[in-house]
Amino acid sequence: DIADHLVRVLDDDRVRSLGKERALELIGVYSDRLCQDACGRNFEVLKWAHDKLELPWARYPAGRVSDDVLVLRVLREIWSGLKRHWRQGARPEEWVEVRMVDGRLEELELQQRGLSGAVPAEIGQLTSLTRLWLFDNQLTSV
Repeated sequence: DIADHLVRVLDDDRVRSLGKERALELIGVYSDRLCQDACGRNFEVLKWAHDKLELPWARYPAGRVSDDVLVLRVLREIWSGLKRHWRQGARPEEWVEVRMVDGRLEELELQQRGLSGAVPAEIGQLTSLTRLWLFDNQLTSV
């Protein structure tokens, strides 16, 4: 899959240190889909592409958004069960079970959502998170 390959290439610090013009040249025709393809695959690539290269993504125009918004979008892709509750077309601030203040996530209620597997490391990026509900899921590690 070309998206997987592109995300792997862009995960290299040397590539991300390229200037904006050179990076966009490397990405080529995939620039309009990069943020969408990186979502759920690599948080750092997603953040870099959206913030530094100013590539648009979902309902967010090019430019800076909070890391918390990016993390929530990544969680939606990793835990596919959230897609039933968190609509693609809505902004994370509008999603149920999400409480954000000034662009920062403070509370996240994900109990009884059929989530399974490990809790993604991206959760650690949520530095303003004060409450996290994960009970009654099939999570294997935190």
